[in-house]
Amino acid sequence: MTKTWFVTGSSRGLGRAIVENSLSNGDNVVATARNTASLADLAAEYGEHIYPLSLDVTDVDAVDAAIQMAIQHFGTIDVLVNNAGFTDMDSVEEMPLATFKAQMDTDFYGTLYTIRAVLPTMREAKAGRIINISSIGGRIGGAGLSAYQSAKFAVNGLSEVLAHEVQSFGIQVTTVEPGGMRTEWGGDSMKAASSDLYKDSVGQAISMIHDQWHHAGDRYVSEPDKVAAAIHTLSEMPQAPVHLLIGKDAEQAAQQNAETLAKNDMANRSLTESTGNR
Repeated sequence: MTKTWFVTGSSRGLGRAIVENSLSNGDNVVATARNTASLADLAAEYGEHIYPLSLDVTDVDAVDAAIQMAIQHFGTIDVLVNNAGFTDMDSVEEMPLATFKAQMDTDFYGTLYTIRAVLPTMREAKAGRIINISSIGGRIGGAGLSAYQSAKFAVNGLSEVLAHEVQSFGIQVTTVEPGGMRTEWGGDSMKAASSDLYKDSVGQAISMIHDQWHHAGDRYVSEPDKVAAAIHTLSEMPQAPVHLLIGKDAEQAAQQNAETLAKNDMANRSLTESTGNR
């Protein structure tokens, strides 16, 4: 059965790969981005199966309008993919508040806006898939990614809450948590700043990320087209997981983090249990 996908941040990277994969599988795609010019080749190739829409996900009224335009165009939305986002690096203390807020607006609130806009249609259909592109950085915090990882932690929490709320309506929710990917995430799309005050933490993190991106090798193990294929498989699973790690690096990092958390919990068990009556 032909499905209709609504994808944000689809002009390049993983978003574009998801659009291409969905179209190649015979589905319809509403491909949204701030600038849809880069989608012209796909529009020429796939014609009526792709509906490019210019969209700023931080504008809640524009999001509501885009969802309604998509429904009017294709009749429904079966799969929502929240992929729009960007990353600037700086410390919690030194990142300008306007910059911090701008990242939260795009990376978290943009996701919230599209979800709220699409839910009435999915509830009425008693079916739907909501796929939120998060990150291994939504499980594990690190220096320098202050706003980005705060937003991704929020996306993970939102996804868990939402999964419980909409399960009875036949809607499934998954947060996809990639490790490294061969995209512009650590390149031209990332701005980084760090003063000498945080050179031993944020400064080192910035250097490491840029070094990994420019000399990726096998460390960035996931290719966007393969991630897109995995997301397509996810969209067809009878019972989708609420969390899906992407890449061996993400899997290893998550396992190490879980072990560290468990050890910390056990190490502080006496203090944890000191607050009860027994």
